[in-house]
Amino acid sequence: MKPTQTPTETPLVIACAGDSITKGGHDGINGTSYPELLQGLLGPGYRVLNFGRSGSSLGPEKPWRDGDEYEDMLDTQYDLAILTLGANDAKTNGCDACWGAAWDQHKEQWSVEYVDLINDLREANPTAKFFLGLNTPYLGGSGKWGDEAEVVINDVLPGMSADVASVVGARGTVDFRSRFLS
Repeated sequence: MKPTQTPTETPLVIACAGDSITKGGHDGINGTSYPELLQGLLGPGYRVLNFGRSGSSLGPEKPWRDGDEYEDMLDTQYDLAILTLGANDAKTNGCDACWGAAWDQHKEQWSVEYVDLINDLREANPTAKFFLGLNTPYLGGSGKWGDEAEVVINDVLPGMSADVASVVGARGTVDFRSRFLS
């Protein structure tokens, strides 16, 4: 993909789906989302759509599938999709439905949920190319996540996301991590 300086007749449409990392802002505070930044970097020959939903997960805590963003994405035609989910599944504190405290018991289900989600999106949009985002690292500072979440987000999810990308034949992963760690 090359940035464009002028609009094109048919812009390349990129759908970004995920949790607050995608949505931007937090707890009602507006901020610049990565889809907005991506739109600015790529220019007018691209159309970047944001299907992020703060707090969403693959598991039972707040399934992304249960939100309007999922239905909207099913109804939208796009060329590329970037999905970035998993951070909220890793929470442990104050979250009975989150999987972080018992990740080893739920990691297989997490992968199955991700594969099923991508397959459903692909069925609705069979020509789209899919990428999985590697979550930004957890750097501490929030009591709602818990100690186990740091290990899952920083050490486990990157490899699991790459494995899911391989299983579903995704075009690859988008690294949201490395710049934070260098």
